[in-house]
Amino acid sequence: MHALDELSLRPANEADLELAMSFIQQAKAYHRELGLNQWTDAYPALEDIQRDIAEKKAYFLCDKEEKVGYICLDFDGEAAYQHIEGQWLTPPDTKYMAMHRLALDGKQRGKGYSSTVFLLAEAICREKGVKSIRADTHPENQIMQHVFPKVGFTYCGIVRYEGSPRTAFEKIL
Repeated sequence: MHALDELSLRPANEADLELAMSFIQQAKAYHRELGLNQWTDAYPALEDIQRDIAEKKAYFLCDKEEKVGYICLDFDGEAAYQHIEGQWLTPPDTKYMAMHRLALDGKQRGKGYSSTVFLLAEAICREKGVKSIRADTHPENQIMQHVFPKVGFTYCGIVRYEGSPRTAFEKIL
């Protein structure tokens, strides 16, 4: 395991693009091994990660100095979250952070890093005065469906990306 005080979320930059894509590709392969159709060959694409970096939404999870995971922290809202089959915990006009594209280095799976990312993201939200985090996952992604409640998220319903259902979760800070 790892000590929480040795972990951090650090902004990614253009020089990090190759490593970020390596983590994304490893996560896609892992999803295929699990029989998940959550991420496709076309998504997340290089352009998605380039946009994350350009818009300053790209972060690496670091254990001491080693980069062990990638995530997009989006404070601009998510269009797909405007329509939910269910109900968010907070009103529609609430400022929230959306978490997207969590991908760990394949050698780091099973070390509790997924939960840690959420805790570190909460600290960034608090610094920015944001009181809510929303996230979603594929209905068959049992790993993330387990992680969300474990770190205090509540199931809120179904959102759709291009017609594809995703289970939606929210945590009020």
